[in-house]
Amino acid sequence: MYKDFFGFSVSPFNTTPDASFFFASEQHQEALARLTYAIEERKGFVLITGEIGAGKTTLCHTLLSKLTTGVKTALVTNTKLTSKELLKEICHEFEIKFENSTRLELMHRLNDFLIDQLARDNNAVIIVDEAQNLTPSLLEEIRLISNLETDKEKLVQIILMGQPELSQKLELPRLKQLKQRIVTRFHLYPLSFSEAEQYIRHRLKIASVNERQIFTDSAIEEIITYSGGIPRLINIIADQALLHAYSSGKHKIDHNMLKEVIREFIPPHELKVKPLVKPSEPLHAGEIAETAPEEHEVAEKSIKRKKRRFWSLFFSGGNGKKSHDCMTHSEDEGVEIEFDDFIIQKINKFDRRFSRYLLSRPSKNRIIVRFDAFSKFKKELEKDGIFIELPE
Repeated sequence: MYKDFFGFSVSPFNTTPDASFFFASEQHQEALARLTYAIEERKGFVLITGEIGAGKTTLCHTLLSKLTTGVKTALVTNTKLTSKELLKEICHEFEIKFENSTRLELMHRLNDFLIDQLARDNNAVIIVDEAQNLTPSLLEEIRLISNLETDKEKLVQIILMGQPELSQKLELPRLKQLKQRIVTRFHLYPLSFSEAEQYIRHRLKIASVNERQIFTDSAIEEIITYSGGIPRLINIIADQALLHAYSSGKHKIDHNMLKEVIREFIPPHELKVKPLVKPSEPLHAGEIAETAPEEHEVAEKSIKRKKRRFWSLFFSGGNGKKSHDCMTHSEDEGVEIEFDDFIIQKINKFDRRFSRYLLSRPSKNRIIVRFDAFSKFKKELEKDGIFIELPE
């Protein structure tokens, strides 16, 4: 409706999973790389989780767009199925004929298809979106499908994508065997403030036929704040703002218009997310805090205090090893920690285990730990005999 008015070739903030709008943030690139590797190396089960609107389905469609013709895929999006209906859906996606087949016959047909693909040097992948809706029985059915393998090769790779409840469901005792087969896990977090800003400008650039600035910087900040860094909410708010500006005959959207749009047109339940606050300006050396915040709430409170942005703490290696001094300060939405080579080697050694708590990969002698994960990160280090001791 508003495309010609603003000079768009396509609507920039559709909520459909359009791979051409894929925003390659660091975490989305890593997730895509892990998926591609798992498929190419025939690793078996992969688990991708993320909050509603975090970009899982767009990631899935981007993956599909990048796979070669030698990869046959079955995308299952309807997860409210019976066991037999699930098998039928998979066979349908693989274009396997199955008229009037029993469940056992469906399994035989699927097995024959997979063996044929292996003989052709093709790869077969089953992707289940919204997998958190699968019942434990259906998840067990999927595990049985993964049993279709030769002595040397897995015949099918299975990717489960869903909300965090999926990880919780996999903790059920009856799904222990399935959980053990998952070789790669990745969780998509909301975008950081800077990533969310890049995301908005990225979509506008793709859709625009000119370089006209439609959103003011303050309007973009409003979108990011209220969206909590969740891509789908960014799209919903920005799309409503464009529609409102079009109906008002205005070519520029400022923060006042954004607030009006959010108040009048965005349902309250859509905004039940944690607001994303723009990070403070970098601090100067010498602004030392008296204590180190341990929990997320304390950290948030402390970084708002002027001249209380830095705090000292040190790592104590277990078994009587010497202490390892470090300095931390606020950086974007995380705690930046600088330390010596002993600790960075520990972090790199267990990179996959610690990566879930970091805003970015370890570099040189520094890492940035997410505020909301600082306490968990601390406890994870303690498992390896590395303790963060807060100064008194």
